[in-house]
Amino acid sequence: MTDESRASIEHMSGENAVIAPPEEFAANAVIPDRDTYAEMYRRSIEDPEGFWGDAARAELEGALQGQPSGEWVEAARGLLGRLP
Repeated sequence: MTDESRASIEHMSGENAVIAPPEEFAANAVIPDRDTYAEMYRRSIEDPEGFWGDAARAELEGALQGQPSGEWVEAARGLLGRLP
């Protein structure tokens, strides 16, 4: 490793360093930007039951879309009704 590359790495390793992801990766991200992340984090701390209940609901609803009826599907739909 050259002195120049070492200095560059050390410069980027600071506490406030921000390294932007590739554009294609960012375009497909679940959390689109830092402001959205900050809001999600704030809610997860202030209202953990509501935050994680909403997250579980979204995952279950996504998993159930297009599924034919069956015992596990009906059980999962029943669980959706009990989430906070």
